[in-house]
Amino acid sequence: PDMGWDDACDDVASRFTTIEEQLENYLTKHAPVLTEALREKLHHCKTTASHNKFTEYEMPQDQAAATIKAAAGELLEELKNAE
Repeated sequence: PDMGWDDACDDVASRFTTIEEQLENYLTKHAPVLTEALREKLHHCKTTASHNKFTEYEMPQDQAAATIKAAAGELLEELKNAE
């Protein structure tokens, strides 16, 4: 809550691997009691984290930074919508 949007996106981007694992654990434990729509949103978040955790190694640095920040923003928005 005390971070600006850019700082929050940077923080999320630096933790894509951890976030992916945490979402997988959460879904494994709680999926039976979650609505299908919520499961889909959380799965999408997990997929976003998974697909972007290696982006910095796959693209030129300036392009990767923009892509990673956009993905982190998307993940934050999706989690906010799920909440």
